[in-house]
Amino acid sequence: AFSYIDYPEYTPISINGNDYDTNKPVTDYLDKNIPPDTLRDYDMDVNGEQGLSPDEFEEYIRNKELAENYASFNFDATSLDDIFTQSGSFFKFLTACISILPSYFLTILISFFTVLLAIVVIKLVV
Repeated sequence: AFSYIDYPEYTPISINGNDYDTNKPVTDYLDKNIPPDTLRDYDMDVNGEQGLSPDEFEEYIRNKELAENYASFNFDATSLDDIFTQSGSFFKFLTACISILPSYFLTILISFFTVLLAIVVIKLVV
């Protein structure tokens, strides 16, 4: 059973010249938002880079995500058909739709658009 007789007498704790109230939980002292001086991530540790300020670190993370998402992609395209087959299901569908058309229809369609383009260019020049 708990007894107040065994309860220790109140004495403030002194750390580095600061007196802390022992009756208050530690979380009461953590309500201040104190930003760190420098931030680092795993890649910075591996490369031996110095830490960055919080604002610079946000920019570093943004650039790192952009580099991971967009800087290193390879299409492995050796022909026009490779571009369509590796670009997603829409282009696969589009390629299949075009491939079932007869070749004379494609020739007429391409000729039609070429003639229209020539007419537009001639009208712009004249």
